[in-house]
Amino acid sequence: MLLDIFTADNKIFAILSFLIAFPALLFSLSIHEYAHGLAAYKQGDGFAKLSGRLTLNPFKHIDPIGTLAMLLIGFGWAKPVPVVPNNFKNGKKSMLIVSFAGVIANLILATFSFFLLFFFQYIITPNILWFQASETGVLVYFVIYYVFYYLIILNINLAVFNLMPIPPLDGYKIFKEFFIGRINYNFFSNIERYSTYVLLAFLLVGNRIGIIPAISGFIFELMYKVMELIFIAFI
Repeated sequence: MLLDIFTADNKIFAILSFLIAFPALLFSLSIHEYAHGLAAYKQGDGFAKLSGRLTLNPFKHIDPIGTLAMLLIGFGWAKPVPVVPNNFKNGKKSMLIVSFAGVIANLILATFSFFLLFFFQYIITPNILWFQASETGVLVYFVIYYVFYYLIILNINLAVFNLMPIPPLDGYKIFKEFFIGRINYNFFSNIERYSTYVLLAFLLVGNRIGIIPAISGFIFELMYKVMELIFIAFI
């Protein structure tokens, strides 16, 4: 994000994009972590609520290294919501529900943002000439459009990223729940010991290879086509 400002040809566009994207990312991460906390609470574990993590306040979820990564490269992570598995009503099933909750919340937010973007672009904008007739209108259109756009992109990326089987991501917790009895426990403890370094390495290598963008791009195209069909049918 910040690096883009220094390398971009259009500095004003890059700064405005940052001012839209960074709050959208903080909000998306807050939704993700809140969903974990709420799911844990519904499954019988109130520890997240007692820890003050059952909230949409982004400052309660900020991770220092994850936030630095967000600022520098436009992607990062929040502090995992603390849970006490022994409090869960349904054991492994509860743990899986809690692990999937954040990803599902991000995909719901991405879908809802897609709907709002299409509604704004194809229903509202053509009927309000102000968006095209003045500089202020064009600027407001730009801001609204990119708020929805970044919410879509960021939430799809967060969902895909968090499904990667790397600690402390949700995908790792899901993987661990399925294989904890089949793989030696030392394997998990060794990975978790160096989780931050493994995660940073994956971000660097994954970014270069394009694993997350490829999967996210496929989901984006699928959502776009479905939303397009819906609006074509009803407009």
